[in-house]
Amino acid sequence: MAALKHLISVFRTLFSGVTRNGALVYVVPGANMEPAITSGSSVYVDNREYQASPIKRGDVVAYKSPPDVLVMRVVALSGEIVELIEGELHVNGTRISEPYLDLERAEQEYSQRLAPIRVPEDCVYVLGDFRDMSKDSRFEGPVKISNIVGRVIKAKHAGFAGEVRRIE
Repeated sequence: MAALKHLISVFRTLFSGVTRNGALVYVVPGANMEPAITSGSSVYVDNREYQASPIKRGDVVAYKSPPDVLVMRVVALSGEIVELIEGELHVNGTRISEPYLDLERAEQEYSQRLAPIRVPEDCVYVLGDFRDMSKDSRFEGPVKISNIVGRVIKAKHAGFAGEVRRIE
């Protein structure tokens, strides 16, 4: 296991941020976005998307969190109030459907409850799809929009490449 972690770290260092077909390529080192994006997957990031259109709830984004670039899903935008109630996401008091989650895998208390938080201006709130394995805005705070590298448009798992769709 240690050898695999080292190999992923080396691969991430060598290939993170490499441009391929106009997109940046990063390796996701952990399970925080499972089942949509598995550990060790390559993700293709469109770093021009947000020059023409705003970030939307449901986008999977890559963002700078030194010394790494992390991949998470945007669940709330600037000025919105986000909370988790019994594991369900609520934004501005409305329950948000999250069909990408495997709720049976969310066992930790911090994946079940989050007191209401207003997202500061010029920030977004991000959560990993596998909440129990994700060090996201619940721990690191909201992400500044200026730290967002771009939107993840494709993930390549071993033998599979598929679009990463926005969930609205």
